[in-house]
Amino acid sequence: MATKAGTLIWWLSQDDQEAIAEAAPAGASALPAGFPRYLREEYESRDGRSGRGRLWVGEVFGGDHDDYCVKAEEPPWSTPLGVYLAKRCGGIVIRREDAALLRNLPGVITDRQLRRATP
Repeated sequence: MATKAGTLIWWLSQDDQEAIAEAAPAGASALPAGFPRYLREEYESRDGRSGRGRLWVGEVFGGDHDDYCVKAEEPPWSTPLGVYLAKRCGGIVIRREDAALLRNLPGVITDRQLRRATP
């Protein structure tokens, strides 16, 4: 089980998810089979839903969903990036080591303080 320190958040808008789906081969899943199961499941769960700063947290992380949330009253939400993510995106909690898989995909990867992270 990953710890909070070992996680990042992959923020996606619906437009991001549609771009990923459009690039996938016909009849294939949007994310390749080589991606971790938890990541594919949360990605599919996120698809078509309003983001509005909500997080999708896979069972692989255990614990309470609230343990991973960025609290609404915290300053990161008042930055330009925070405002954008809160209005347009939903986040998928990922293992830090899985961030490299997302290198060529749309979206923004941050830590829990909404600081950009590099895959």
